[in-house]
Amino acid sequence: MRERLVTLVLVGAAVAVCFLVTTGGSALALEHGRLDSLDLDAASVMQANYGVDGQRLTLPALKQELTEAVSDDARELEATRDEGRAELAAALTEAGSGGAVSASTVAWVPTPTPIPASPSTPVATPEATPASAATAVAEQATP
Repeated sequence: MRERLVTLVLVGAAVAVCFLVTTGGSALALEHGRLDSLDLDAASVMQANYGVDGQRLTLPALKQELTEAVSDDARELEATRDEGRAELAAALTEAGSGGAVSASTVAWVPTPTPIPASPSTPVATPEATPASAATAVAEQATP
């Protein structure tokens, strides 16, 4: 606990020093009077040309076999998804999920949690006395 307090004080002191330095620097800058420009050259030594390139980039034509393989993969993936949905729907239905389940859209509706019945006879809650409250606070404060 003491280490945290020391750390908190050190961090607070560092923040305060930074705040004071920043405030003092800005006050000096405002008193100086030259707020419209800086006396320095901020130009980059690097040159950049953002114009259109002279050489045109051409992409080779795709092979027919490649486009067919991609189409086949997409169809297989969609079929696998549909099979997975059907298997999940069957598993949920068998487990008695209580929800509306179809093969195309798996929607799981949880069963409601039963509300516990209230006791028929009321139970007296012990009242805290000043001595027992002080003991409870002392027990909580002890690590």
